[in-house]
Amino acid sequence: MAGWIDQEPLRGVFRASSEMALAGNYAAECIPVKDGAGPGFGSGRDVSVLPGETYVLSAFFFTSNLRGHLYVDLGDGQFEPVKDNLDAVRGTAGVDRWQFVYARFTAPQGVTHVKVRLSYDATFRVGEVGYIDDVAVTPAASFRAPTLEPFLSIEVSEVRVCWKSETSKSYQVQYRSEATADSWVNLGEPIPGSGSTLCASDAAVSPRRFYRIIAPLAREGQANWGACPPAVGGWPRRAVDAVLACFPPYPVVAGN
Repeated sequence: MAGWIDQEPLRGVFRASSEMALAGNYAAECIPVKDGAGPGFGSGRDVSVLPGETYVLSAFFFTSNLRGHLYVDLGDGQFEPVKDNLDAVRGTAGVDRWQFVYARFTAPQGVTHVKVRLSYDATFRVGEVGYIDDVAVTPAASFRAPTLEPFLSIEVSEVRVCWKSETSKSYQVQYRSEATADSWVNLGEPIPGSGSTLCASDAAVSPRRFYRIIAPLAREGQANWGACPPAVGGWPRRAVDAVLACFPPYPVVAGN
């Protein structure tokens, strides 16, 4: 971040980072170095403007790990854009994608430079990380807001395996990873059949898992569960594969 000057570095700093770069090779990473509330820290540099000219101040923000205010301003100048008594060019805290924010300002007569400042304040904690990228001061007549790419998020937190049970049997749900083809692990304790649909849940903690349900050859209370043949059913899903074996393949519901 050549040309940018730290402000209040004992509270935190902004540093170039390649971790979350949106445009080019680097973004400005917001790094608190102490816990605090109220006035925070920043980094600024001067930008030339023409007196009386209207400009657009804009930036991209990534704030998924932040609770405070991450914003770009004009060094608290009297003419900087404000919305609801806050700096207008600021990211909404806790958003897990890039946000593009912009606002207009007019340079007063006699003003030939403005101090563009990256800032973080209100609430800051060590370990929080946020990013600002592609900060710009553009003449309003030539400004065009970018078209953001659509994004897709698929979140899987739990897998449910369900089957139709019989009252005379108990069932053991097992799982394995793709890397351990012959090593099945019990998921919980055996479940007595009730004559209705039973379900077992598992946290979606692996990129890919296979599941099977063993209906024992021995009656409940005996040690011999018998041999289970290879898995005989199943279908791929994004995060897991569901597989049934040892009895007719009833539907398996994998929650996502």
